[in-house]
Amino acid sequence: MSQIPSSEVEIAMRTLMLIIIAAMIASILSILVVKPFDKGGGNDDTPPETIQQPEPN
Repeated sequence: MSQIPSSEVEIAMRTLMLIIIAAMIASILSILVVKPFDKGGGNDDTPPETIQQPEPN
């Protein structure tokens, strides 16, 4: 069984930890960015107007 130098293990662990932290930050930022658009963008509570279509002949 080959022995892996501890410095390589430390680099791999640090890289993995940075990737996990970056993914967590990205998910938090995506939630914060998407949340304002979740409610339709407007503050008015009026329902959208119904589109009047002519009757087919």
